[in-house]
Amino acid sequence: MAEDKTTRILKNAILLEKRGQAFYQKVAQQTSSSAVKRFFEVLAAEEENHIQTLAEQFKTYQSQGKFDPQLFGNDRFLADIDRELTENIWYDQNFWPF
Repeated sequence: MAEDKTTRILKNAILLEKRGQAFYQKVAQQTSSSAVKRFFEVLAAEEENHIQTLAEQFKTYQSQGKFDPQLFGNDRFLADIDRELTENIWYDQNFWPF
């Protein structure tokens, strides 16, 4: 059976999220700043959430031919990033090169 366009898009989206996660994990491992490390760990964890959501959507699409709107909508990520930026990174002297 030939793969349809939606299936290819979902597979590519999952791959992109995995690449982003790997990048964020690498940056977190290489930084000397604890605030930057936490920031990129949050980003990597959020990519994992994206991967899981896309994987669930993939399964739903494969079985039902449509998406599940209940799997979308997570405002926690934005709150986590905002907190990390305001409480840690903007005030971390090791983060700024000047």
